[in-house]
Amino acid sequence: ADYLDAENGFRSLLKSKKYGNSAKFYVGYIAYTNKDYKAALDYFNQVNPNSELGEMSEYYKSQVYFLDKDYKRALSTSQKLLKRDNVDLLYTAEANRIAGESLYNLGDIVSAIPYLQSYVDAVESPLPSTRYILGVSQYKNHEYTQAIESLEGVVGEDNAMGQGAYLLIGQSLLKKKDHQAAMLALNKAVKMDHDLEMQELAFYNYAVASLKG
Repeated sequence: ADYLDAENGFRSLLKSKKYGNSAKFYVGYIAYTNKDYKAALDYFNQVNPNSELGEMSEYYKSQVYFLDKDYKRALSTSQKLLKRDNVDLLYTAEANRIAGESLYNLGDIVSAIPYLQSYVDAVESPLPSTRYILGVSQYKNHEYTQAIESLEGVVGEDNAMGQGAYLLIGQSLLKKKDHQAAMLALNKAVKMDHDLEMQELAFYNYAVASLKG
């Protein structure tokens, strides 16, 4: 009810010279919280990008594009936000996450890594899914030590992602020729049954590690 009253109040100010810009932002924000992303974008696009609320509009626009899987626009919007001066640290961290995950989804893992790393370094409790994407990217880029470090923050997840983290840690340790440690990680992936293909691959790699060790 409060949101409805607030929305009606802001809508009455949309054409106001003094308050119109702010009203557009807040109507857009209410649409965003109601998951009406199309309406949210319509209003955020009307907010003056150089105004105080322009920065926040860019932030929410990047979130909407990302949720809509429009990764090219999510990337360009988040990069635009990162180029602004004195951006709030919360927005900077999220902009790095959106840019990194968008690049990853667009297939450019090498460019994704620094953005993802900046996000992980900036927040106290990074999203496990983002840490996992960072670890996968580092593994694919042959950065095995860094991949292990990123994925160690994911192994506590009791799901396919946690299983995948153990598998990739084991494979990274195999690449580093640390066969005993690889066996320990791979054995944990084998004991998890969230994803049978990963379980099978972990078992194969465990056998390879045990032969080499």
